Amino acid sequence: MPVPGRIGVDAVPLADLRFFEVFLPREIKLMHYHATPAPDNEGGDRSERFFGLILLRLEPTDSEAGPGDDLGIATKMRHLLRLLTSTIRYSDIPGQISPLELLAVIREVEPVRTRVIAQRLLAMASQSRPLTAGSVRLRIGYLAYPLSTEPDLGPMEWMRLVDLARRLSRPLDPELPPSQYGYGLIRGPEMGTPTIPEIDIVGIASTDLRSLIEAQLLTLEPIDLDPD
Repeated sequence: MPVPGRIGVDAVPLADLRFFEVFLPREIKLMHYHATPAPDNEGGDRSERFFGLILLRLEPTDSEAGPGDDLGIATKMRHLLRLLTSTIRYSDIPGQISPLELLAVIREVEPVRTRVIAQRLLAMASQSRPLTAGSVRLRIGYLAYPLSTEPDLGPMEWMRLVDLARRLSRPLDPELPPSQYGYGLIRGPEMGTPTIPEIDIVGIASTDLRSLIEAQLLTLEPIDLDPD
């Protein structure tokens, strides 16, 4: 396991973009390996595995607030990191990729478990005085990778997954069910043998997510305080 790229708040090991540039391509390759049928002399198909990618973002609620406004961001980010590290396992990877964004890689997880983690983070944040005080709100976006039964996303295209998680943390198509806090994305029930490459699935999800949801190739899961 590589050492994370820097030390975060309160001496919590915290990855940065440089670390993810090394780690996430390796994790994507590992998912591809486990999705590829093994040769007959190795005992049949390999087991299916996923990793969760959870993006946590503090969003200013004051549209007139500028970068220089004192919203207590440093204090809020420290508290958010504490919530994150108390929720994930030791083998999972927390990181900070911008002044307002944390990214967590949840290793070897079932897709439904990724939603549980996101919901738990939201529930704790909603009861946190540092996070509920001031002009910011927490938004969460996550996905469970692979998004296809035959994944072929180029390992160096990992930033497209981060961008997709970031998009899921924002308001989406007005025709989709509303969520105040964000969304998760997992493989849908009709994602059998794909008719389009996974790299195209990721691209379409970034621009026309509704069509993939309607075709049940992907499933969108709202993250809110009143989960189904």
